[in-house]
Amino acid sequence: MKCRFCYATYDSILPARARRGIPLEEARRLIDALSAAGFKKITFAGGEPTLCPWLPETARHAKSRGLVTGVVTNGSRLTPGLIDSLAPHLDWLTLSIDSASPAVNARTGRAVAGLRPLAVSGLAETAGQFRRRGVRLKVNTVVTRHNSGERLIGVITRIGPERWKVMRALRIEGENDRDFGDLEATDRQFARFLAVNREVPAGTVRVPENNEDMIASYVMVDPAGRFVDNAAGRYRVSAPILRAGVEAAYRQVTHDPDTFKRRGGRYEW
Repeated sequence: MKCRFCYATYDSILPARARRGIPLEEARRLIDALSAAGFKKITFAGGEPTLCPWLPETARHAKSRGLVTGVVTNGSRLTPGLIDSLAPHLDWLTLSIDSASPAVNARTGRAVAGLRPLAVSGLAETAGQFRRRGVRLKVNTVVTRHNSGERLIGVITRIGPERWKVMRALRIEGENDRDFGDLEATDRQFARFLAVNREVPAGTVRVPENNEDMIASYVMVDPAGRFVDNAAGRYRVSAPILRAGVEAAYRQVTHDPDTFKRRGGRYEW
């Protein structure tokens, strides 16, 4: 898709050789290193991780190393075949859903090739297929000025996620700053979305994340196999993890465990 608010294009930091992501064998070695260093949970995100042909095998490898595994996806490519190959290796599926309105999704770029807006009507059934295989469910919603007044509770109720993360669109220099003036949600607009969607269904925990909650609170690895931080409002990267070692590379970026805990990063995985 062409989500205009996306801060994970990595255009500002990614060398051309890494555009297609981490090769499978390198991904396996990276997962081994992260697991040996004490990481407990790994989430495959993007962009859109289902574009990666070796995603199921990578998730399988992570699961075999004892990691809690998750995928964040817009759901548009979750065919029956991919569900069958991926679900056995997943603990969590997170669906990215910002709006039930095709017009809003088109405006923000949540659209295939930037042209065909995401249709959310079939995602409840997709979610059900994963749930029946024992995979736990989340939904991620990015709040922009275009969906800040939308009542999304109906969609959330139909999907029935355990966790609903509501994130205020975050500006990252060199990633999404070109269009951000048209997308940015003010404090008041973010609060409005939370107020309109306060009646969360039973069994779902809503987790709001304002911009300050998202700064330096995630341990991220880019498609070149480096740690990434956003502490300065732009990306900074470590040396390649497999070359420098996990601990040395981790020390080269900024990560705030207190912010991670404060935003609810620790929960019953």
